[in-house]
Amino acid sequence: MSNLKDFYLNEYMREEVRLYLLQYLTDKAVIKVFAQEDTKAIAEAKGVIDEAFENLDLLFSSKSTVKEIINESR
Repeated sequence: MSNLKDFYLNEYMREEVRLYLLQYLTDKAVIKVFAQEDTKAIAEAKGVIDEAFENLDLLFSSKSTVKEIINESR
């Protein structure tokens, strides 16, 4: 899991990978459209990729932020 966290924390690499995956899907979709094939699976795959990257945010963003402890009684 630490490799995945390292990936998440490297914002530039994370965005490059996300863009690569989406571009790859777009290229496949164009090929399928011109071949008059069903492209529903491409749309589903995009949704899964988006969801996976959102899940990374949920997994690591809350753990990586440090809460400041404030003594309100002072």
